[in-house]
Amino acid sequence: MRVRRLISRIVRRVSLLLLVYVLSIGPMFWYWYESMYLGGSELIAKFYFPLLWTCQNDFIRDCVNRYIELWIL
Repeated sequence: MRVRRLISRIVRRVSLLLLVYVLSIGPMFWYWYESMYLGGSELIAKFYFPLLWTCQNDFIRDCVNRYIELWIL
């Protein structure tokens, strides 16, 4: 029973962290864009590389792009 609660807590926290990570690209988009195309911070480019890699999937890319458009328009 204790192990189950621990695993459940870990799954919830990791899920929350992943959600915050993905949602953070909205307000950080222009910093990411600068880091990728204009020679900006390498740290930001590396931080968001897993999201960029995940966006090779068409559905995920469309969802992320729609979310980013809420921040840049």
